[in-house]
Amino acid sequence: MSWRVYPKSGLEAALESLSERAAIPVDLSCAIDEPSPELATAVYFVASESVTNAAKHANANKVTT
Repeated sequence: MSWRVYPKSGLEAALESLSERAAIPVDLSCAIDEPSPELATAVYFVASESVTNAAKHANANKVTT
């Protein structure tokens, strides 16, 4: 499952990577303390699905987080 794969360097790096790979521009702004691995996985999954859904279903031309 691809949503479980994110850089070992932490959630912030994973979200930055997600924003760079997205089909539409993502304006990412985050300042977080590193959560537990389980919570980081959940946050990454929600962010990934949100960006994907915005591009596919909302016809969005940009995502701001």
